[in-house]
Amino acid sequence: MPRLDEWYRRVNSAYLDRNFYRTADSVLCHLFEIAGGLSCVASHKQKPSVDPQEHLAKAIGWWLALCGKVGVRSVEGMVWAKFPQTCPYCLTPRHDPNVCRRPDQRIEVNWKELRERGKGKKKPESLTDWMLMFQHIYPRDDSTSSEKSFSRLAEELGELSEAIRVLPINRGYFITEASDVFAWLMGIANQMRVDKWPPGSTGWSEGFVEKAMEKEYPDGCKHCKSKLCKCPAILGSTLGRIAAEGPEYLLSEQEQGGALFSPREALDFFRRGAESFVVNGEEIRITPELINDMTATLKELVNGLTSRLATNTLEQTRLAVAFARLETLASTQELTQKSVDELLEVVRAMPSESRQNVSSILASIAGNIWTPLLLRLIN
Repeated sequence: MPRLDEWYRRVNSAYLDRNFYRTADSVLCHLFEIAGGLSCVASHKQKPSVDPQEHLAKAIGWWLALCGKVGVRSVEGMVWAKFPQTCPYCLTPRHDPNVCRRPDQRIEVNWKELRERGKGKKKPESLTDWMLMFQHIYPRDDSTSSEKSFSRLAEELGELSEAIRVLPINRGYFITEASDVFAWLMGIANQMRVDKWPPGSTGWSEGFVEKAMEKEYPDGCKHCKSKLCKCPAILGSTLGRIAAEGPEYLLSEQEQGGALFSPREALDFFRRGAESFVVNGEEIRITPELINDMTATLKELVNGLTSRLATNTLEQTRLAVAFARLETLASTQELTQKSVDELLEVVRAMPSESRQNVSSILASIAGNIWTPLLLRLIN
């Protein structure tokens, strides 16, 4: 039987071109899609198009693909580092639920201790060997359930998603979470062997996972029969299956009140502020650079005016309040023509003394866009 690392090389070699241009996020989404098919094991609901053993093999395959995308050197080494014939949380060869994962405290993994415990022990080789190891650490029998195994797999997939999200700043987190996902895939496999689900199915011998993997991942792609997969990015059978899933009248871009936004409609619908505003007949486009410059300038203006409020007039106090409000709207990207106009009304009503105060503060601010515009308005 092939070793786990041999399956790792086989899967990633066959789909090297296909997965090269996919992101880790995209591969993770596919793993979620396939793992979702294992819900039939938890619900004991038979679906005509879902074979639990096939979905288990695909889930392992996409887990291997994700590890390849992240750049794991050896999946055997990665999983063994966390599970050296030992539960990494209670540090016993057979998981002790009274010690492990207590709800009132978080148990940190002692990697140094795990490394010591793995010395001299034989690392599993085939997938069946890994299943048997996890069966010894976390026994599955008639008293355990597929429902709990699937719920824990879902939980671990969520934590793996977090590991992918923070991958650019902490690759080590992936190692521990990917190992947990594999452990629970093996847990589901062991529970499937106990339950022999679905009823009447055959092939639940000790090597049933290898048989499912051989069927799903022969030496090459099972669809195009090529050593290096040449299939389109989305299979024709997939397109045919999903083509009729949505109501056609709701998906039409021409249909009034259709279910989906066009990109242009989405921008208009979700935008909280305007795209531009007009000052003295000049249209000013609202860009990220303008927002940053406006926020910084207005904040300095408010600070400068506030420090002079002891000798300021009522008009200057009103101006400080107007500037502060506009700065808040700018920082939250909720600028509108109305909010700008309200500020301009206050500016136009300022007496000459107040204008001089504001001009002197502006002259000390190194703004690129908004500062020169305000100076033109005030002077």
